Amino acid sequence: MTLLKDLVEVSEKIGSTTRKKEKISILADFFWRLRGKEIALVSHYLSGQLPQGRLGIGWATLQEAQKDLVHQFRPLSLIEVDRFFEEISRERGTGSLGKKVGILREIFSSTQEEEREFLIRLMMGEIRQGALEGLVLEAIGLASSLSLDSILQGLMFSGDIGEVARVAMEEGLAGFSRFQPRLFHPISPMLANPAEGEGEALERLGEAGWEYKIDGARIQIHKEGEEVRIFTHG
Repeated sequence: MTLLKDLVEVSEKIGSTTRKKEKISILADFFWRLRGKEIALVSHYLSGQLPQGRLGIGWATLQEAQKDLVHQFRPLSLIEVDRFFEEISRERGTGSLGKKVGILREIFSSTQEEEREFLIRLMMGEIRQGALEGLVLEAIGLASSLSLDSILQGLMFSGDIGEVARVAMEEGLAGFSRFQPRLFHPISPMLANPAEGEGEALERLGEAGWEYKIDGARIQIHKEGEEVRIFTHG
């Protein structure tokens, strides 16, 4: 069973180094220790994402949930944390804000300060330890012995980094046959591949040129019969 404190410790380790290869190695070692749903959750959390999407929580709600806490510290597992987020995501309508605050108070009263800070940054989309999606994908490739190209293609068709990570670690390349283009299911855009500096980038590319990136919109149009859907990357 993997605990929230284990994830926080890994996040702090990768945040303390600027070396990309070291970040990937730390992440890959962590993935080796995970099982089942934990693989998907860690992939989401260290990419700065929640599987549930937005929870409808702002700073004011988080501050309210931290007032006058009575701490009863206990180790929370990643599965428990996910259940808390599920409860919050299901609360809608009249009285839902108060119920969300109640759930948050239960989480916060159980966690140490560094764990609480990590959860707050995760809920607010402010994970900044340098292990965003691109590095997580490279770590999954290293841990599973699959090529980065295979991992990236799986993510393009699935759109779910957690599912791609779980399949890579538990089923290997054979499991990736399920990731195929599907009508009305948008294909994810290509990700930039980060480098530690211009020197590393040129070493990978050889002769290369530089150009300004012009802003614009990328869309996909899916059509079947009279039904048409347009997707864009927000």
